Amino acid sequence: MQIRTILFPTDFSDIASNALDFAGSWAGRLDAELILLHVQGNAYGSPAAEAGSIPLDTVNTRLINAKLESLLQDVTTRFGVRTRTHIEEGQPGDVIPKVARETATDLIVMGSAGASGYRQLFGGNLATKVMAETRYPILIIPQEAEYEPLRHWAYASDLGGREELLVDALLQLAGPLEARVELLHVQKDPEVTKSKGYILENLRQRYGDANLSYQLLPGTHVLQEIDHYVEQKQPDLLVMVRHDHSFWDRLFNRDKVAYSATRTNFPMLVLHAQGEWGSSAAPGQAAAGV
Repeated sequence: MQIRTILFPTDFSDIASNALDFAGSWAGRLDAELILLHVQGNAYGSPAAEAGSIPLDTVNTRLINAKLESLLQDVTTRFGVRTRTHIEEGQPGDVIPKVARETATDLIVMGSAGASGYRQLFGGNLATKVMAETRYPILIIPQEAEYEPLRHWAYASDLGGREELLVDALLQLAGPLEARVELLHVQKDPEVTKSKGYILENLRQRYGDANLSYQLLPGTHVLQEIDHYVEQKQPDLLVMVRHDHSFWDRLFNRDKVAYSATRTNFPMLVLHAQGEWGSSAAPGQAAAGV
C-alpha cells in the first residue's frame, strides 16, 4: 500500500487539531503530500459582514484562507512535509469523497468526536457517510486519542480467501511507520477455523513472525472477544476491512443493543474490500477482510 497523498478534512476544532498530529506524522514518515481541506458552509459573522459592507462569502473565504495558511505553516514547520490547502463548498459527507477522487487521495485522515470505535463507525456519523461514498482507506482519530507513534496494529480478520493481499498491503504500510501487525481471529466455530488453517500456514510461510504475529481468540461473541483483547493488549491501532453489506455491518446491527455502551478511544484504520489499496492486487480485485 503506497501512500503518496493524504487528505485531511478540518473544521479547525480541537478534534481536528488532535487528528492533525497523526496526519502530519504519517505524511512525514511516508513521504506523502498532505492536503488540508476545509468544507465551507455558512459564512462566519463579523461586524463588517453584518453591516453589509463586505459580502458574507468574501469574509468567510478570507477567514478560512487565513486559518488554512496558518495550519499549513504549522504543518510545514513541525513535520517538514509537502502541504497544500483546498476549500470547497457543500456538505462534508459529499465533498470529502469528491475531493478525494479529484486529488487521487491514497488515505483520508479524520478526527472523530466522542469515543469512536468499530461499533460507532456504523452509527450514522460523518465517517459512516464518507465510507459509504468512497473506497479509500480512512484513518479515524477519536478525540480522546493522544498522539503517539502507532507501533502495534491489531487486524481483526475472519480469515477470508484473499488474506495475503491484505497482509501485503498492511506490511508495506507498516514498514516505514516501524509498526508490527497482529492478526486476530475469533474462533466462534473451531471446526471452521480448522478448515481455514491453511490460510494461517500460508501466511506464516510467506511472512514468518518478524513483523506479523497471530492471535486466535476462542469465544462465541466476536465483539466481546475483541473488546477483551483490546483491554488486555492495548493495541495502538485497530485495522478493519469493510465490505458493502459485510460481516461487520451485519454483526453490528445484530449486537448493537448489547454492545452500545462499549466504545474505544484509540485510532482505527478502515480499508474497503474492493478498494485498490493492495500493492499486489489487480485493479478492482477484492481483498480479504472481516
